[in-house]
Amino acid sequence: MEKLTFKDLEILPELKKAVVEMGYQEMTPIQEMAIPHVLNGHDVLAQAPTGTGKTCSFALPAINMINTKDKKVQVLVLCPTRELAIQVAEEFEKLLVFLPSVKVLSIYGGQGIERQISKLREKPQIIVGTPGRIMDHQRRKTLSLENIKLLVLDEADEMLNMGFKEDLDTILASANADCQKILFSATMPKPILKIANMYLKDPQSVKTLQGNLAVPNIKQYYVEIRDKNKEEALCRMIDTFDFKQALVFCRTKKRVDDLQMALTTRGFMVEALHGDLKQVSRDKVMEKFKSGLVSVLIATDVAARGLDISGIDVVFNHDIADDLEYYTHRIGRTARAGRDGMSITFVNKKEASKINDFAKALKVDIEKTVPPSYEKAEAAKISHRMNEATTSLKEENPDKYKGYILAALEENKEFEILDYAAALLRKVSEKDRENIGNIDDIAENFQQKKAKQDFNTDFASAGYVKLFINLGKKDNINKRDLADMFVKFLRVSNKDVKDISILNTFSFVQLKGEHVKKAIKILNEKYFYNRKIAVEVKADKETSTSSKKRR
Repeated sequence: MEKLTFKDLEILPELKKAVVEMGYQEMTPIQEMAIPHVLNGHDVLAQAPTGTGKTCSFALPAINMINTKDKKVQVLVLCPTRELAIQVAEEFEKLLVFLPSVKVLSIYGGQGIERQISKLREKPQIIVGTPGRIMDHQRRKTLSLENIKLLVLDEADEMLNMGFKEDLDTILASANADCQKILFSATMPKPILKIANMYLKDPQSVKTLQGNLAVPNIKQYYVEIRDKNKEEALCRMIDTFDFKQALVFCRTKKRVDDLQMALTTRGFMVEALHGDLKQVSRDKVMEKFKSGLVSVLIATDVAARGLDISGIDVVFNHDIADDLEYYTHRIGRTARAGRDGMSITFVNKKEASKINDFAKALKVDIEKTVPPSYEKAEAAKISHRMNEATTSLKEENPDKYKGYILAALEENKEFEILDYAAALLRKVSEKDRENIGNIDDIAENFQQKKAKQDFNTDFASAGYVKLFINLGKKDNINKRDLADMFVKFLRVSNKDVKDISILNTFSFVQLKGEHVKKAIKILNEKYFYNRKIAVEVKADKETSTSSKKRR
């Protein structure tokens, strides 16, 4: 059976245009199951985890039913937290981009009540809010639910867990009795079913679970960063870790084109892939990427459908995916054919809670990290180029190029061979210096804070402590080399170092707690051949800034 698309829906043309603008094409399972029922006016009881595209399942049909001439509240969405309320309202705003006469307002605790009352006077037709603040406005008679057409309970089980049962009963009882009701919940305990039986009329039941959303062998990270600094962070991370093939996802075609231009200017071998490309051009881009002529491929979600390349080292989410299914599809492009992979997602402060939700739904850690400083990225980039030159000298005969150097030395006797070598290396980072972004303060402040935290922690009583070190297989280091490094520099016993795990671009080491502070202080001043060593404590569930920290 052919999969339902947004084009197939009988909705406003402005909504179809907005969906295209957002990069959507095919529906997620929950959207495909729920949207037709909501459009047909049925009450719906839906079981779906956070991040599966459920917001669009009710937001799109909700907007479609709005009477633009009626300035009363027509849709109410209840959410358990202010963070979710803000996210849901933002999703509505994206869908309303071509419908300026329809207004959405989020109201929640912690925000000035007078400001909300002022916004309510502007007659929004859609309200997204938390139960407590909705009731507050009802008591003040600044919000009436007597005329609403649709009432949505989003993450109903979470609202019950937070003690909102009585509030929900009060709100549901005060709402227009004939309004359509939608209830979304990740689980279906008896209290949820009781609410459904009491308030929903002959609901259509839909259910989608995680299915095959597992993401094995992928180390997942996120970077909290301003939008204007994403380009600089992306370049530094590619240079530092020397990814051979990187896939970068952007939300829009314009963002793809802009980023391609920026990275090309900085000397990266990069191509773009989006819906405007004809099949012939698409095939050429893919051939370049598969053959290694292109090291960075920038794409939209739609353009990357069906992409299957086994050599992708890392997936960057330059713009965070809109839902969990898109997120897992994106990062699943790495770690193919049994290989390990890495994903790095850039988020702003508002989006940090979304990455937390993804981590919770996938039952994985998505660890917070920071971009390297410019100096570290530059040193790493030059080190990688030197390693490439060494490999080339061992494998190929460069004699045909020696004549050019000898001729230059003969013509410019004030210079030596070392001068020419240094000048050529300077070219490696010259374009980066021209485009350097202002994110060093963010990176360095975090590192200073991290170092301070490490030195204020009593590691001696912790037994063994897991350390991160920025050396891996690409540095031609093995477990014996790494163990010897710790023993030699720290003057410790072999028994003090254990459980060494060597990955592609970094490694983990278990070190006896009493030596941790010494390791951080000494090893961070050392070099492994031409590479500056970076060692830090691997954050665990108790001490980390990982995404398991809940809102």
